[in-house]
Amino acid sequence: MTAKILVVDDEPDVELLLKQVFRHYIEEQHYHFSFVNSGLEALGLLKAESTIDILLLDINMPDIDGLTLLDYLADSAFDGITIIVSAYGDMDNIRTAMNRGAFDFVLKPIQFTDLQATLDKALIQVQAQRESKRIKVLEELKTRFFSNITHEFRTPLTLIMTLTKDMLDRQDLSKSVQQDLSSILRSSNHLLRLINQLLDLAKLEANKMGISLQQSDLRQFLEQLINSFRAQAKQQTILLITELQVKGIWLFDADKLEKIILNLLSNALKFTTEGGTVTISATPAASDSSLDSLPSVGVGPSQRQGLRLTVSDTGVGLTQEQISHLFDRFYQADSSMTRAYEGTGIGLALVKELCDLLGGQITVSSKPGAGSTFSVWLPMEPLDESPTPIQASDVLWPLATPAAADVSQPAIPTQELPGEAEESPLILVVEDNQDLRMFLARALSKLYRVLTATNGQEAWGIITAELPDLVISDVMMPFMNGYELCTRIKQTPETSHIAVMLLTAKVGQESRIDGLNAGANDYLPKPFHTDELRLRVRNLLTYQQQLRTFYQQLFRQPESSLNHSLGADEFMQQLYGVIDDNLDNAELTVEVLATAVSVSQRTLHRKLQALIGMNASDLIRTYRLKRAAQMLREGQSITSAAYATGFENLAYFSTRFKELYTMTPTEYMKSR
Repeated sequence: MTAKILVVDDEPDVELLLKQVFRHYIEEQHYHFSFVNSGLEALGLLKAESTIDILLLDINMPDIDGLTLLDYLADSAFDGITIIVSAYGDMDNIRTAMNRGAFDFVLKPIQFTDLQATLDKALIQVQAQRESKRIKVLEELKTRFFSNITHEFRTPLTLIMTLTKDMLDRQDLSKSVQQDLSSILRSSNHLLRLINQLLDLAKLEANKMGISLQQSDLRQFLEQLINSFRAQAKQQTILLITELQVKGIWLFDADKLEKIILNLLSNALKFTTEGGTVTISATPAASDSSLDSLPSVGVGPSQRQGLRLTVSDTGVGLTQEQISHLFDRFYQADSSMTRAYEGTGIGLALVKELCDLLGGQITVSSKPGAGSTFSVWLPMEPLDESPTPIQASDVLWPLATPAAADVSQPAIPTQELPGEAEESPLILVVEDNQDLRMFLARALSKLYRVLTATNGQEAWGIITAELPDLVISDVMMPFMNGYELCTRIKQTPETSHIAVMLLTAKVGQESRIDGLNAGANDYLPKPFHTDELRLRVRNLLTYQQQLRTFYQQLFRQPESSLNHSLGADEFMQQLYGVIDDNLDNAELTVEVLATAVSVSQRTLHRKLQALIGMNASDLIRTYRLKRAAQMLREGQSITSAAYATGFENLAYFSTRFKELYTMTPTEYMKSR
């Protein structure tokens, strides 16, 4: 393979030098060099020649310099590697080049052994990048094709089933025709289930299957599912036993729970011989030590509520070798041409992947000839047995009083909290799925005040009006997605202090990087566990409180720098600048300060309380005292420092100084 290298340099000697040094590589067709003298020429050639592997790029050139060209390359189709070759090797240029996508930086005068090593690494990197891109494109094509073809199957099949059902409703059909139509309908239903399973697998593989939580009577839901198998069990002379120890309203994903149970029961009945027994049980169960694969968040097992489903049969059983592959896609325990049982190897693989999606686990124990037992644990929580409504998305969720008004939604459990409810942190939940939004609000409102929004656009209006302490946001939403919302929060000075947690089913590394690049403080993938969510929320809010305490302590240290990390906050810098401009003005008010930074007094107060635990008046006075301490260290008199920082009464200045620094100005000067 010949590596195509484009050299962009306006020095005429570079072309001759490179051709001479690498002549053997050129003769043996390892390298093919092309040369241009400017950034504009390079852009034109890159548009015409899409197979350039490596770009050797100078910085100082006419028309477009090398660093600017790097920005243009980011928006172009160029998929090769860029190496900067320049005499301008200061750290600012190197940092800028690397931040804009350069692979490496080679200094002039060129050490050709170093350049050779860099070219070798770059070729390996570009080949790896292109291979990865090729595989990714193939995977995306496969997933898209898989999804499209199953949808194409489902549409005509739905029509077949609908027409068949309509014909079966007619009263003028002979018995043989009815039997034929019933056979068509059974076969269509079977085919539809297979297509749906294939579609589910495609969604799971593409990470496009979300969680849709619903409130329902769990026992009634399970009984309806199990009863749909009684006719089949009776026909096969199999005893179907149910042991349901659950009751009341639960919050769960009904669609996925149904698929798990249907596949497990179908599997058990298929492999149980005539006269055998299939038993399904359901019990509330906290997580236990057997669930080793589930994420640990440092809480006891009893704090993780869930449902334990067990399906046992007296069928043919499985060997350990078969068990080890049982949940692999398309695996069949008996794949011989004379196998006794039909199947595709999809059902159990889907069950396993659905359990994983929901944050649960499935285990199996079996012996040949002695039957099998499948045990599933899924995280879910029981709700109040008589649900009462939850408020609309733009209404504050109360802390200690039940919600009112809409009988279709459950009430938030009440819990008495220490202190006043108004002092509890305010959290905004942004989620377009109503069931999940309601579930998150319920889970958090026991300890915090909670507001909700259905999309980023609605959330932004609430954020600017209320300045919550934390925003928990989904990523995929209409109007404004979670990344865009996070970026706006972090890039707006008035809201940049607000912590953001992204909660999403997009769990890939690229999605995590996108979230962190947008400024997110945390990234919690779906499926999530309620206890983990609560711990992450608590940790974020605790960290914010610790920062406030830390900054308050800094203000109480007369010699601590005003340019500490807090000083890098753009909003605080603006405030410091306004106070500095009015340092000797005793008439500086909160209103003037708020107007100067273009926010309301309420917003200013809430921003400062969240960031440093002070109101605006305290900030003005504390900043002035800190500047006064600085002046005293520089040798100014107490009187001069007091008047220079806006204190017209020396006694008042001395009292406030002692309150902040636990010593009078005189004592402070003597301690120096």
